[in-house]
Amino acid sequence: EMCIRDRYQRRVRGPHARGVHAGSGELRGNHKLAMCDHSHDGEHGHSHCAGGPDSGAEALIKGSNLGTKWLWSYEGGEFEVEFGANGEFFCHDYPRHSHWTLEGKNLTIEWEDLGTYDMVVDVCCKKMEGSYRGYPEDWRRATLAGELDHVHSHDDAHGHSHDGVQCSGHH
Repeated sequence: EMCIRDRYQRRVRGPHARGVHAGSGELRGNHKLAMCDHSHDGEHGHSHCAGGPDSGAEALIKGSNLGTKWLWSYEGGEFEVEFGANGEFFCHDYPRHSHWTLEGKNLTIEWEDLGTYDMVVDVCCKKMEGSYRGYPEDWRRATLAGELDHVHSHDDAHGHSHDGVQCSGHH
């Protein structure tokens, strides 16, 4: 399977384009490209991503301790989201009682009233892409930003009340 970066690069610059190594980046016009400089499909006889692009997805998402933070992007902009190692999903900009689950390289985010998102994790490139469930044109992408240094509880998503009664977090 081709890396997310390679697929994007081939769409943008053509089928024979090669990118820069993950973690670095080059600026082309107003767009930063951070494409893989290697193939996941073994076009030159082997892959540089040991175990394939989907091995280790859980370890990548959970990080080495508390979880990871990712730069989440969509047509309207970008912001940081957090994947707690305990299955919690949190965003400071859009706090909700949310969770994530993973099956192989397929990540599902249940973001309460903001919907369900289906993403495919590319471990080698430390990226994911997908969409709002049922609407593939409503795309989402995320790039690993680092390790979490804090955790959130369900109460973090609900600093409000409903008619004077503390919100339970379960609507």
